[in-house]
Amino acid sequence: SSCVLLKNMFDPHSEDAKTDPDFFSDLREDVGEECGKHGRVRKLKVDKTGGIVYLRFDEAESATRALTALNNRWFAGKQITADYVSEEAFDALDL
Repeated sequence: SSCVLLKNMFDPHSEDAKTDPDFFSDLREDVGEECGKHGRVRKLKVDKTGGIVYLRFDEAESATRALTALNNRWFAGKQITADYVSEEAFDALDL
């Protein structure tokens, strides 16, 4: 799959997520930049209620590199987990 999900990226109940108007744009920028090291990110979606970031890369190899590099890594004081998500499931996300 060329799509990856990153769980536990942020606490949706945190003050920042609730009150900082730049929180999600900053998150998108940070994640896009970091994941861009592994290949071109075609699209990034954020589940604001679940603390999950979904990414679609141009190539499956890029998704594999990102998943390998990011699984169990720490981000903003939280340990994230990475997994594949199907292209169909990614496309169906209404975020």
